[in-house]
Amino acid sequence: MKIGKLIVLVSAIVTLVSTFLFSFSYGDPIDGRTHISGIGFLFNLPEIWGNPGYWIATFPAYTSEDTMLIYAFSILYLVFILSGVVQLVGLKSKYVAIIGSIIAIIFGIMMIIYSGNIAIGDLELMNRFSGLFFSAPIAPGVWPLDVPIVDMGGWLNSTLSLGTITLFIGGGLGMVGGILGIKDI
Repeated sequence: MKIGKLIVLVSAIVTLVSTFLFSFSYGDPIDGRTHISGIGFLFNLPEIWGNPGYWIATFPAYTSEDTMLIYAFSILYLVFILSGVVQLVGLKSKYVAIIGSIIAIIFGIMMIIYSGNIAIGDLELMNRFSGLFFSAPIAPGVWPLDVPIVDMGGWLNSTLSLGTITLFIGGGLGMVGGILGIKDI
């Protein structure tokens, strides 16, 4: 097995663990929801698609005109949380591995922007809709695992967690593995 393929495999595993095991951020409770995680988003997805009015009523940043944007961002975020799966598919094509890694890195940047409550031009829109990831812990203290790294402050008093850092690591490793190539010699 070529080293690039091994690195892509490790990066996919790191990205999947980051997305589905760790919390990306922790913030002040909004309707009992405190963690931002990929698994929380998956648990929220039926509620998001079935009743976007709930999100409009719960989160003060949303208005009734945001219904279509809630649907659009939920599809975009679904692509983001599947970046580890895209990296796994990248074991067959280095370009797919690089695309999956870029998605993971962009998502990590988005979580930093959201955790710090940074509003930079058009990124304010993405920042607003990151609330779709908020969820109550599935197993408090265990899943999603929240390991605080940096206190980001902001209006949510949020803390950047280990999941965001490992997501960057998974994305970076995938880029390196994709660039090195995945073909066996």
